[in-house]
Amino acid sequence: MVSRRHPEVPGPCCSGVSPRGRSRSRPGPWRALPSPQGSDSSSSEPPSLRSVSPASVPVSRGVPQRLRPDALGSPPECVGPEPELEHVRWATGLDHPLHPKAASLPDPLVDVLQWLRGTSPAVVEATREAALTRIKQLDQALPSPRPGSLNVALFRALLEEVGYSDVGEAECCAGASIAGALGGPAEWPDHPRSRAEQDPWPVERALRAHCQQRARFLSTVSPSEHDQALWDSSVDDAAAGKLIGPLWSLDEVAAEVDPDFFVSRRFPVVQGEKVRPCDDFLRSFVNRLAWCRKKLRLPRVDDFCLLASALFADGASPKFWKVDHKAAYRQIPLLRSERRLAVVVFCDPESGELCYWVHQALPFGALGAVYGYNRPARALVHLARVLLHIPVDSYYDDYWGIQFVQ
Repeated sequence: MVSRRHPEVPGPCCSGVSPRGRSRSRPGPWRALPSPQGSDSSSSEPPSLRSVSPASVPVSRGVPQRLRPDALGSPPECVGPEPELEHVRWATGLDHPLHPKAASLPDPLVDVLQWLRGTSPAVVEATREAALTRIKQLDQALPSPRPGSLNVALFRALLEEVGYSDVGEAECCAGASIAGALGGPAEWPDHPRSRAEQDPWPVERALRAHCQQRARFLSTVSPSEHDQALWDSSVDDAAAGKLIGPLWSLDEVAAEVDPDFFVSRRFPVVQGEKVRPCDDFLRSFVNRLAWCRKKLRLPRVDDFCLLASALFADGASPKFWKVDHKAAYRQIPLLRSERRLAVVVFCDPESGELCYWVHQALPFGALGAVYGYNRPARALVHLARVLLHIPVDSYYDDYWGIQFVQ
């Protein structure tokens, strides 16, 4: 994921130095901050995990509730001699992000934390070992998947056992779609825009529009300095069975997938020293084939702060951990019938000739791929919480948690 850093506001809030040059101390990341006015800091009662009140947690009011103009109101003109301080004074008067209406933890995560609070490490370990043993026994009782493929039958059986709201997403792991209706679990709200308002296109309309501009589009695909990186990544994906190619003509593509297919540009996204391939499914009209029944709902900074504050206020020593799901999207296969939607093109780094590739796994750049990965990701999080009592959460392919140090 591309990391975008918001521009820092110069001045004492960022540099740690006062306008007059005097240094000021800055608290560490887990240092307790002063209690808000009117709070009872001597109370030993831990705050509710589902809704932490500013009066029950030692926090500062110096953090805005939302970084959106409609929520913050109008910022000051900042035309005085110290505009940075004027902006800080304005920000400190805003609601704190841990207001009960601002964020709340999901019930399964609350249940895990409350269970961990009153359970000894030995019992925690024994309970998790027993759950893993039962999962292995269930795996042995089910038909074995093909080598190298996901165990969809086991995934579905576990989701049914815990009563998950989106059991059907297990089938996405056998072949996900990047077109049509995009759903999700019950925790995701219905999309505020109806299908008619989102105006998804029928395949015939999108294909007609694509074919009308295909020749002009292909004439704009020219060699770039990153073609070698795109080539190397594509070759590796082809060796892993995630791409088909290279193909050297539109006729070869038609013979491989279908006479009626879409071609999207493959372009580089430079992230430091790394070059990540991405595909432009917007210009090829592929993204116009999808519409969202559910609105994607992933944890925010508010949720992270809520969990950290609840654990810290309880007198525990929280420990943060994070793991990255390697090649996350690329581990979910694409429906065979939709390979015709997932043809990409760039230039051969040696000859400059156009080379075509066909995706067999979820591609970066497709709207449907966002849902196709995050649906099973959220299901995995739910299973880890309910079956293994792990206080885990996820944001796309990053899985993280804060838990007690035992």
